[in-house]
Amino acid sequence: MVMQQMRDGAQGIAAKIVMALLVFVLAAFGFGSFNLFQVDEPAVATVNGEDITQRELDGEVARQKEVYRSQLGPQATDALLDQIVTPAGMLETLIDRELLEQASSDLDLEISTAAINSRMRDLVAGVEDLDEATFRSRLASMGFTPAAFQLEVATSQRMNQLTTGFRETSFMTERELRRAAEIVAQRRDIAYLEFPLDRFSDDVLVDEDAIADHYASFIENYMTEETFDFEFLRLRLLDLEEEIEITDDLLSARYEDRREDMLASPRRRASHILLLASDDGDLTAARARASEIRDAVMAGEDFAAFARAESADGGSGENGGDLGFSARDDFVPEFADALWALELGQISRPVETQFGIHLIRLDDVETVEVPPFAELEDELVEEIRREESRALFNERLREMDELAFEASNSLDELVETFGLAIERLDGVTRFSLEGVLVDPRVRDAFMADDVVNGGFNSQAIASNADEVLVGRLANRLPASERPLIEVRDEIREQLVAEQTVGLSRSAADAALDDLFGGTSPTDVAMRANTDWERLEGTTRQNNEVDDAILATGFALEASSDDRAAEVAQLADGSSVLVLLTAARLGDYSAMTEADRTSLETQVSQLATSRSYMSLINALRQDASLDRVFFADEGE
Repeated sequence: MVMQQMRDGAQGIAAKIVMALLVFVLAAFGFGSFNLFQVDEPAVATVNGEDITQRELDGEVARQKEVYRSQLGPQATDALLDQIVTPAGMLETLIDRELLEQASSDLDLEISTAAINSRMRDLVAGVEDLDEATFRSRLASMGFTPAAFQLEVATSQRMNQLTTGFRETSFMTERELRRAAEIVAQRRDIAYLEFPLDRFSDDVLVDEDAIADHYASFIENYMTEETFDFEFLRLRLLDLEEEIEITDDLLSARYEDRREDMLASPRRRASHILLLASDDGDLTAARARASEIRDAVMAGEDFAAFARAESADGGSGENGGDLGFSARDDFVPEFADALWALELGQISRPVETQFGIHLIRLDDVETVEVPPFAELEDELVEEIRREESRALFNERLREMDELAFEASNSLDELVETFGLAIERLDGVTRFSLEGVLVDPRVRDAFMADDVVNGGFNSQAIASNADEVLVGRLANRLPASERPLIEVRDEIREQLVAEQTVGLSRSAADAALDDLFGGTSPTDVAMRANTDWERLEGTTRQNNEVDDAILATGFALEASSDDRAAEVAQLADGSSVLVLLTAARLGDYSAMTEADRTSLETQVSQLATSRSYMSLINALRQDASLDRVFFADEGE
């Protein structure tokens, strides 16, 4: 095993010499001497003295590529990802992030530990009851230790505080809204000529030589997908339940615990009156009014009447303040402490919580009848079995992960140690969603570089199905060329489509040239053997017209000679000649209330974006910034 090889190596002459040198260095210089052997990572940028390393940049590029790979699926070729995610672009992102992080730190923005932990669990699992071992396993699959992930989340949340402040403080003036309305609510008269593809398909001829030439020139587009065969082991949580032995003593102890819990804090029935703070957050008036109400009730007036008339809790107020029977954990701590300190019928003094000021009355205490052991036995057995099997599951997850690493060249020791059978998953691709690969964590683990390229076992992964899985590559079939005879019809269809798109574009361009050459719109349509379609007074929100036509029509600059025109391409590849004949500015005062609200939202979002960019630009201008430049960008 790997660990044994390391131990054996530690007994060699070379290892002893290295150890002697380490002892000498530590004795002479102390632990700080380790810095003598450190090699600084190359920095690709320095932001106010803080380095962004090549490793950080490479990691960000890799992460972003994986995001796009998961979104685009099989279309995400390496060449395409290289175009979408560039080192230069990712470096700019990291620089902006570092600037925001420094600004957040300078402003002493802080996030509570509870908020950070809650956000961590949301990001990892989306559930609150994730057990610790599974939580750590999922973090590891994301490339984080708990401490590193906590730091990452805290930093991100602080930066969100900063950017949220800009979002929430951005505003627009009425003058800006009126100017925006002139553009957004503008109406235009647009005409267009369509040149559909089916008009040109009969004019296209594709011979065998053209098909063969295309195949030879673009052979990379006609490759089979790389496929993988995996062997894997699966340990199910349900199978572990059979290993759990539940003794009579354990059951008896659990019953006593349940009995004591039920008797310790019976549910209580309370009524309350809630009074809110003033607009500036002051609770003085609410506290004084609560004391007045308490004195009045103590003098004989009706608590329920005050609750119906003055309580800010409308739900209970309608019922005279009645909250029904509730457990202690149903209330915030301040409320619960006050309620559980009351005697039956007693009214509390004013109690402050995050919601306001409360008067609380204890109306009843539930009589607890503990069911006999026989009635609870099955429930307790299931509860214990569930808890014990989950604990055993987490322990096996840790043990399997350690052994998968130590005996990384085979599944045999895992089979022998845990008594599991090897299963297979054959012919899958990097984007397959079948079998155990439905779970993205399992797919990422099986497709990890050290598994598919290094030949090692995967790490042990706890899946969504409550299974522990360890896999390894059994076989790999590389991508290969599909024979021409298999893709001939596919290529022909593509060439026909390309040529018809070209013919449609040529016809539209010819019509545009005629229009610019002085030919009347009527004659242009006659020459094109088609008719103008007209949109009178259309807006940008016209859902009955192709977006490309509207976008082109509203991008044209209005002119007085009826020659504002351009060719647009529709989603199917056909071309259309778009002609602008009139434009009328929008009128804010004539807009409906709904349209004004929509406009305010759009302008607000634009203002927010501008504020954010202004923040970034200001931070960049004030920063001491040094960065490398890549071959495809200029200094």
